[in-house]
Amino acid sequence: MCNQKGKVRKCSFQSKLKNQSRDPSHSTHTSLKILQWNAGGLSQSKKTELHLNLIKHDVDILAIMEANLTAEKLIHYQLNGYTLYSLPKYRQIASGILTGVSKSLCAEFKIVKEMGSSEDKSEIVKVNVWKKGNNFTIYAVYNPPNNKPDCTSLHATSKTVMIGDFNAHSPKWGYKDTNAAGKEVEDLLSTSVLELIYNDTDPPTYLHFNGAQTTPNLLLVYLVTLVRTQNALYLMTLDRDINL
Repeated sequence: MCNQKGKVRKCSFQSKLKNQSRDPSHSTHTSLKILQWNAGGLSQSKKTELHLNLIKHDVDILAIMEANLTAEKLIHYQLNGYTLYSLPKYRQIASGILTGVSKSLCAEFKIVKEMGSSEDKSEIVKVNVWKKGNNFTIYAVYNPPNNKPDCTSLHATSKTVMIGDFNAHSPKWGYKDTNAAGKEVEDLLSTSVLELIYNDTDPPTYLHFNGAQTTPNLLLVYLVTLVRTQNALYLMTLDRDINL
C-alpha cells in the first residue's frame, strides 16, 4: 500500500467533491476530474493502488508519466471503466505516458511528441474530451530531468488544460532556483492565456526518499473560460517515490 495517499488540488472556484461512484462509466458528476502521476514504472502493485484512487475520486481522465509500458504489455494494465491510450516507452529509458478516459466520455487521442524524435527528450500527448456539452483539450507532458523542453507544440485555446511532470524549477512554484525547463514554462505562461494553478500552501507533489519535497508536477489552464462555464476542474497528483 502507498505510505502517502494522493492529494487533490482544487481551483479556488470549485465545490466540494461529490459522492463517489464505483464505476466511472456510470458517473453523473458535472466536474472534470483529472489524475496525474509519475509512477516511475507502472507495476501491478502500483496499478492496484492507482485503481483504488480512480474509484475513490471518481476520476474522468488519468495521465501516468514514466509508465514504462510497451504496446505489448498494455493488455495487462487494463482499468475497468476506462479506455486506455498509450505512448509506449522509449528504449530502456524511463518514459512513456499512459492515458485513460472514462468510458462515459467521448474522446480523441493524439501523440504530439515522442522521445527520440529530436534532441528535446520531452513527451507530449493530447486528448480532446467532451463532457456535458463542453469540449476540453488536455495535454499530458513528461519532461525528463536536465532537459530543455520545446513548448511550441503546446497550443492554448478555449478550455485547455496542461498537466504533467515538467521537472521545471522556478521560485514561482516553490523552488529556490530556476532551471532551463522552468524558464521555458515561465515563457509559456507569459506569452499565452494559460494560468498556473499553484498556491504556496499547496502540498508538494513529489516526495523523495531522502525527505526532499518539491513540485515538479504542474497544472496550467485557460482559466477564464473554465470559470465562465462553471465547470469544476480537479487535479489529483500521487507522489512518485512511494513504498508499495
